[in-house]
Amino acid sequence: MANKKRGYILMNLGSPDSTAVKDVRTYLDEFLKNSPDHPEAGAANTELAQIIVLKGKVELQQSRAPGNAAQKAEIQKRARGYFAEARQVYQTAYDRFKEAYDKFDKFIPKTDKRYEAREEIFNKLVQSQLQLAVMTYEDGQTHDRGTPENKKLLTEAAAAFDQIHAR
Repeated sequence: MANKKRGYILMNLGSPDSTAVKDVRTYLDEFLKNSPDHPEAGAANTELAQIIVLKGKVELQQSRAPGNAAQKAEIQKRARGYFAEARQVYQTAYDRFKEAYDKFDKFIPKTDKRYEAREEIFNKLVQSQLQLAVMTYEDGQTHDRGTPENKKLLTEAAAAFDQIHAR
């Protein structure tokens, strides 16, 4: 129960006992493991994914440093691993938000109390869909510019962004 409370506090206030990334991640992991059906589990997944994305971005930047040319491929691989892990977490959040959104009626009058709740869930759903598209883009950036993998992933990201815009 204490880990659940810490994870919840961390998620809402951003101030755990320790601000070290590994500790923050541990709190969120424990919160999600112990409370997978908590109403804030989707938001906790999103927070966890953001931590993982930042680690991937650090690796990506390191891969571009001239002093790391000899290890570039290995660093890019690590960055792809972080982005793949973040994608899984964002996908879990998306699935939770989609499930919650689908429970609402398709039409709810603006005067109904449920309208605001549905709109909030819809916004979180679209945000998680956006983050999934961003992960495809970031993954594309882990491949050398102009390579087939780079072009394929950037094209997929553009299509995902278009799909969100068309919504």
